[in-house]
Amino acid sequence: MSRLCWISIFMLALIGTVSAKPAARHSNLLGLPKLPKLVTTFQSDPPLCAKIRTLERAFRGCDMAHQRCFEPEVSTQFISVVPAKEIAINQYGYTKVFVSMPTGKPYAIVFLDRFNGDRHPRYIETWRVNAAEFLELTNLEPRPLAYESWVKGGHGIERETHAAEFATLLSRGEKLSEDSSPVWMPVLRIGDDDYSLSRECAGFWGYGEYLCNVVIKVKVKRIGANTKSVTVCEYAKSGGP
Repeated sequence: MSRLCWISIFMLALIGTVSAKPAARHSNLLGLPKLPKLVTTFQSDPPLCAKIRTLERAFRGCDMAHQRCFEPEVSTQFISVVPAKEIAINQYGYTKVFVSMPTGKPYAIVFLDRFNGDRHPRYIETWRVNAAEFLELTNLEPRPLAYESWVKGGHGIERETHAAEFATLLSRGEKLSEDSSPVWMPVLRIGDDDYSLSRECAGFWGYGEYLCNVVIKVKVKRIGANTKSVTVCEYAKSGGP
């Protein structure tokens, strides 16, 4: 075999080795971390927490922003889904703004995402705010646009448009997420109450996203209408094998 052929084979093998490494990293961006055995470490409502444990497989398989996250498990059971909708791009001080509007509740749940460059982590936050005040703010001109409309341009919207007013709205609400624990979209409705589920991971930051390698804790909060939300269930990684 000629020297040129050997060089070509070597280069093809090298390219295949290099290109396989990023694929492994991007698989974590799809929300497929490892799920070790989780045990119940806190429960203020044992029957409720036992029901939520039936969703355990979704804790691994659902991306944090997956709109159909828990539907296959709950469509005919005791849990319904309050979907989130994208309402703004590069406005109110954030890169993306999503909202859930639970029926019959005085609050809205806003999911916030602010990109800070590939070398810095995103801000990913979830807040409970007054629904009427939220609607009043989003009716101010220029009104927010979803991506399909925003990308066309000509609207004069910048990331800081109405950012100060939005910050004031958040200051009167309640932050549901913690810095180490982003909250899934959507919110879950169980009975007459709404619940947020957050996931804590062991992982690392890359491409401006937190790559979740192993789920180590899941926390369930009952969202209060006029009072602070309370933790009702916690599941954590077992110390055993």
